[in-house]
Amino acid sequence: MMVSVPKKSFKRAVKRNLLKRRIRESWRRQKHLLTAEGNLDILFMYSVKDVLSYDEIYAAMGQIIEALNVRFGAKSPAEGTPEEV
Repeated sequence: MMVSVPKKSFKRAVKRNLLKRRIRESWRRQKHLLTAEGNLDILFMYSVKDVLSYDEIYAAMGQIIEALNVRFGAKSPAEGTPEEV
């Protein structure tokens, strides 16, 4: 997992580090919800011009994890190969 907050948007390192901490913490608290099989390399790139609160970042992270589950999630047994009788 990698986090990027562009220097172009936030000149002060204090704000960049604050946003990185918020993103990492929201990922840490929700990563168990990820059901994707195998290994994923994930890059979170902060592209909003404003400093969002932790609650807003936490909610957005939940939406991202749901989208990853839809796209890369584990197949349910019904989606697998049919069992022979």
